[in-house]
Amino acid sequence: MSITPLFALVLLLYLVLHWVGFFPARLEAIPLVIPMPSQGVMRPTYGDWLVVAGLLALNFEIFKATRINDLSILERVISTLVLIVYLIIWLIKPWAANSYFMLLTLMAFINVAAGFTVTYAAAKASLNLSK
Repeated sequence: MSITPLFALVLLLYLVLHWVGFFPARLEAIPLVIPMPSQGVMRPTYGDWLVVAGLLALNFEIFKATRINDLSILERVISTLVLIVYLIIWLIKPWAANSYFMLLTLMAFINVAAGFTVTYAAAKASLNLSK
């Protein structure tokens, strides 16, 4: 696995879609309708799918944090920098002042907090095993 933080890729996707004029105007657009067995209909928006991408990224990032190698600290530092970029954009750009971007920023924060915690716990367990 690479040291590229997946949240940076989600952020890059959001930025590209903003620069081409797709977001934020179409965040609430419904790209598909999913009929449910309950006879209800689910109508996820583009913003919902972006949050799903963030949740998938969070899952893989937490998995990556369980690995202990020479690049673990660098990965955590880069993830922290990505969180700072998310925060700056969310706080100063009007087009990012929406619940979808706020949730992605929150996920980036959870990634950093959980990443340090999981890396610390994995390193501690590794040290205990080597005794």
